Amino acid sequence: MAGCLALSSSEPTIVLQFAAERRERIARMSGSRMTPIVSNERFTEAWELLGEGRVVSLRDINHAAAACYNVTYVDLISPRKEHAFFLARALAIYVAKTVTPYSYPMIGKHMGKKDHSTILRAYRRAQEIYEDDPHFANMAENLIARFGNI
Repeated sequence: MAGCLALSSSEPTIVLQFAAERRERIARMSGSRMTPIVSNERFTEAWELLGEGRVVSLRDINHAAAACYNVTYVDLISPRKEHAFFLARALAIYVAKTVTPYSYPMIGKHMGKKDHSTILRAYRRAQEIYEDDPHFANMAENLIARFGNI
């Protein structure tokens, strides 16, 4: 599993960029002045991570999860439904939601442009798998420890 934990420093400001873009879109559509759309707690959390240069890349999480199930990154983000691909996706989503401040839509964007409701369903299913499958739980804990300590 050591090969699936390599990290690169990419997308350091994606959290704030996404929040700013979404905030501007909502303001334009509603015709009202801009109001914060990200909770202060999440924004502060993301800002602290950015200030320390510690933002975890969703791409890195996806590559690590794919390697843990011996599938490719392309297979992970594809619409294919084979069990190994599903488990790798579930692992990536579970880890991403656990160690990053990213929203379901942002995670979906990095999982092959999937809808936020698809990601939410996959996350809930991953929680069930985590409780029932010790192998999945072990891999999830290893990835969470690795990505959570960046």
